[in-house]
Amino acid sequence: MYGLLVIGRKRAAIGSTNLIDFEIIKEFTSGVPSKSSPGGFSQRRFERVREEMEMKFYKRIAEVVEPMKINFYVGGCGKSKLRFLKKTNIKVLKVYNTCYDGGFESLRELLLNIQSEIG
Repeated sequence: MYGLLVIGRKRAAIGSTNLIDFEIIKEFTSGVPSKSSPGGFSQRRFERVREEMEMKFYKRIAEVVEPMKINFYVGGCGKSKLRFLKKTNIKVLKVYNTCYDGGFESLRELLLNIQSEIG
């Protein structure tokens, strides 16, 4: 049994797989607002608030993932997955890029990537 973790800035999902099919264990939404350009002095403050919200989102995910004693395949689009991995201590088999930002679609795409690599 292996763990699947897909993570983006807005959504994340945790699943398990036997490399043939997968099951969703938990899905998350971050509540992190989209980037905006208010300009002026407020721009830096809004950026800090978004970063704080993102770190809290990663912490919520880590609280579920870290106690699981299985190896994970990790996927996601952008740099979110790498930022998350720097903040946590999970056993990672391999990191993949996916087109979707968390959720069921990303788990399915991650499993397809793993299956195509294994053969």
